[in-house]
Amino acid sequence: MLAPIARLLEISTDKLLSYKEDLTEQEIKGIVGKIIEKIQTEPYDKVFEYCRTYIREYPTSYCFILNIAHILNSYRMVLNVEHPETYDKEIKELYSRLLNSKDIEIQRSGAEALFYFFIQKDEYREAEKYLQYIPKQGCDRRRLEALLNEKQGNIERSYEIYEQMLLTGYSDISWAFNGIYILSMKENHIENAEKIIEKQKMLARLMEMGIYMEVSLGLDLAIYQKDKERALEILEKMIGSLNSMDAYKQSFLYSHINRSNNAMENIAFMLKKGFEEDNSIDFLKDDIRYKKLMKQLERQK
Repeated sequence: MLAPIARLLEISTDKLLSYKEDLTEQEIKGIVGKIIEKIQTEPYDKVFEYCRTYIREYPTSYCFILNIAHILNSYRMVLNVEHPETYDKEIKELYSRLLNSKDIEIQRSGAEALFYFFIQKDEYREAEKYLQYIPKQGCDRRRLEALLNEKQGNIERSYEIYEQMLLTGYSDISWAFNGIYILSMKENHIENAEKIIEKQKMLARLMEMGIYMEVSLGLDLAIYQKDKERALEILEKMIGSLNSMDAYKQSFLYSHINRSNNAMENIAFMLKKGFEEDNSIDFLKDDIRYKKLMKQLERQK
């Protein structure tokens, strides 16, 4: 039985026997931590090959593959990898594997990643195909689940569901606000864009998302207007409050959610790389204040 499967996968029978079905959450965190460390210090292509080894060993560990795909996909842009499109096929393949997962959330994450993958390439018909994996769900089912758990005496689980609904609601409203904000700037409706910024700040404050989520708003508009003073002021506040990016985890509103212990130091690295590659802020880069802020950001890595 093994030989036909091995031929199908184009691997040896011995290699097939070495496959492991899955990784624990702790094992995933450990390996992902190593990969992030490597990708920040070693050539991207070598890290990609390093990841291939793990993927061959754990071909159906979908949670692990989701993490790897996100890292490889995001860092090829953050690091300004030469000819990033050469990795398109393999990254697309990784996301496509996730559609086979029995975990609906992992399947949805893969479909969403593929949707954006094709949107960025202006292949809209391909992108549309993946919408079928993303349910048109509202809060109704989760409300019922929370109520059921409450009645069954599973109070902690009921709290967790409601708190997840809060986070999802915040994310959805933020996306909608940001969409209106971007459209307003494109149509030069600056007054409307300013109003949206204020509403986003109020939302972040209401939902206890932390200072960073409040102060970072408005940077796009300042850059769009080439407003150096305002842009530098926002950047200073952002970098000064970077450690509060996940401050919501300390809020009582989300106290029953299983918190991830993922390190935040990667954020500073990615943010600095993003600024370095962003041509839209070239008007800031010769300013001594900007250079000091980048040094401050680098010390936070």
